[in-house]
Amino acid sequence: MIVVNWLAGKHDNRMHRLQKAIDMLKKTIVHIEQKEKVYLEKSAMYSETAKQCYRANNIRAALFYMKLKLMLDEALQIRRLLCLPLYQELMFVENVKMALISAASAKKKKKKKKLFVSLPMLVFVFFCFFLLSLAYVKTRF
Repeated sequence: MIVVNWLAGKHDNRMHRLQKAIDMLKKTIVHIEQKEKVYLEKSAMYSETAKQCYRANNIRAALFYMKLKLMLDEALQIRRLLCLPLYQELMFVENVKMALISAASAKKKKKKKKLFVSLPMLVFVFFCFFLLSLAYVKTRF
């Protein structure tokens, strides 16, 4: 199964899934911010159009454009409220990723330290075995 995933280009580790989630959250936030910008531009345009209609004594069109502006402002407010949980989720996932990275590095350091601690012990065991074999050879001949 691992070979099939490797050949298909699929990643099966937690770090890749976290990075994928981070990228998706960032993409969503950028999309929402772009929509906010469009809504602000349209709102300003409707406001100007309403002012022009009011100056031309077309009260009905001015009210229509002001209603459109209010609807866009409400939609903009909703989008801004949606962005806050997304930012919080992004921060949480990035913190989890950093914790995973630090845990992996700590695990590597511990493994390396264990290797260095066991290396002198291994040398000592081989040296003792060598001395015992010399003593055996000496008593044998």
